[in-house]
Amino acid sequence: MRLTQVTLHVKPDQIELYEKTFNDLREKVLANEPGCAFYEVWHDPAQPGRFRVFEAYRDPAAVAAHLATD
Repeated sequence: MRLTQVTLHVKPDQIELYEKTFNDLREKVLANEPGCAFYEVWHDPAQPGRFRVFEAYRDPAAVAAHLATD
């Protein structure tokens, strides 16, 4: 299993757009990438522009498939 955690800093005027875009992407990833075991975002309430994305893939082939998608 490969786990990835990324911290993103989103401009205040882009937070709503980022959340919507991520949620749309999350649905597509989970529906179309069987090798993805977990794909979530966490919005830090103490720092409104900070998001953490957590991803888990079953094997290196699943990571490669994710990176190859649009």
